[in-house]
Amino acid sequence: MLFRSYFWWEHRSGREATSEQLVAMKEKLAASERKVEEALLLTRQLLVVTRAQASPAQERQLAETIANIDSRTYDLLKAGKIDEGGASLRTIAEAKAAVAATSATDAARARKEAAKAWRDVATVARLTNPGEAVAAYAKAVEADADDADSLFALGEIQIIRGFLDEADGRLRKVLELARAGSNDRHIYWATLRRGDIRRANGHLADALALYREARTTADAALRADPANAGWQRDLSVLFNKIGDVFFAQINLPRSEEHTSELQSHSFISYAVFCLKKK
Repeated sequence: MLFRSYFWWEHRSGREATSEQLVAMKEKLAASERKVEEALLLTRQLLVVTRAQASPAQERQLAETIANIDSRTYDLLKAGKIDEGGASLRTIAEAKAAVAATSATDAARARKEAAKAWRDVATVARLTNPGEAVAAYAKAVEADADDADSLFALGEIQIIRGFLDEADGRLRKVLELARAGSNDRHIYWATLRRGDIRRANGHLADALALYREARTTADAALRADPANAGWQRDLSVLFNKIGDVFFAQINLPRSEEHTSELQSHSFISYAVFCLKKK
């Protein structure tokens, strides 16, 4: 990370960084990493206290939100005052939304800031009040119709609630935005969740096709960055889902391509793991 920061600075400035500047970069990076680690620890404590369920991705999102909130709200959450912390974030979001509604200059930036503030409200609200989280995500999308993070979160919640057609519409929008912005992470997760919808509707072949499409995205990302733990974790989630579909199709006729994929090392390993659990 330090070397990336150095090269970024050198590229932007057109000159080499001095030893003092490198020291300053290192100190800033270390402080940022400490803040994230503290936020992650607090996140896990809050999840235990509230007994809220969170995927690894949701846990990371909550930690990132906590790491970047104002000090007053952070202190409230650290003291276990989740409702008061949420109210503090809501006050900030309402103020930013008011600015966005009346901003005559740089309106796009104001709308994005308002959407981010409502997204922070929603992320914390998911700990104790899912209904409030949905309302906050909706306000984020109202502020910025291209807020892919909020659109994706609404899609996930709609899947849980069983509103699959509405969820698919949200995820299609996420994919449209992600492809325009070359956001591989959004492309991967939106495609994977659309596969979940097809699977829930009993369309296993369609689900498998979408899972394979998501795998193509993840494989490409890992080829570019083989040591990326996030992509490795995301790909393991996908292997589980593909393996589940294969087991559901175990008595169905399979094409040569399907059989070859079943015989791959990754899926044989997963199948053995599942059989050991039974």
